[in-house]
Amino acid sequence: MPTPGPSRLREGGRKGLCGALVPLPQAGGARGGHPRQPDQSLTLAPSRSLNYRTPMQLDDQLRRYFGTDDLTAVTPDAFAAGIEKMLVDFGLEKDRARRFGLWSLLHMLGSAPDLDVAFKDADEREAARNFMDMVARASDGSGAGNAG
Repeated sequence: MPTPGPSRLREGGRKGLCGALVPLPQAGGARGGHPRQPDQSLTLAPSRSLNYRTPMQLDDQLRRYFGTDDLTAVTPDAFAAGIEKMLVDFGLEKDRARRFGLWSLLHMLGSAPDLDVAFKDADEREAARNFMDMVARASDGSGAGNAG
C-alpha cells in the first residue's frame, strides 16, 4: 500500500533525538483501522523504536566531570569532586546504556559501586562482570583478542 503523500500528513509533536518521525493516527481520526486507511488523518510523531541517544564520548565525559580531558592535570580535590558528581549522575540516570557507560568509567577510575548495588538486572550485572574481565585481561597483557 503506498504511503500517504505530504498533503495527507501533518507534523505534530517534536522530533526525537535521532530526528526520525513515524506516521501515527491523529487524535479523533478513524478508530479501529489500519493507520494508513485513506479516510484517516495522520500525524508525525517521534519514533519510539529508534530510542537511542548520541553515544557517550570519553573525552566529553572527562571534560564534564573533571573540567579537562587530561586526567594528569586534575588535582586530587577536583578528581574527588568529579567522581562525586559522576556517582550522583549515575544514581539519577534512567537510560540503561548511559548508566552502564558511567559505571564503566567509574570502574576504570577505581570508584564504581558494587555490582549488586549498581545494577538490579542480572543481565546488566553479567555484562558488567564481562567488562571487568575484559579490562583485567587487557591490563595483564593477555588481551581480549587472544582467546584460543
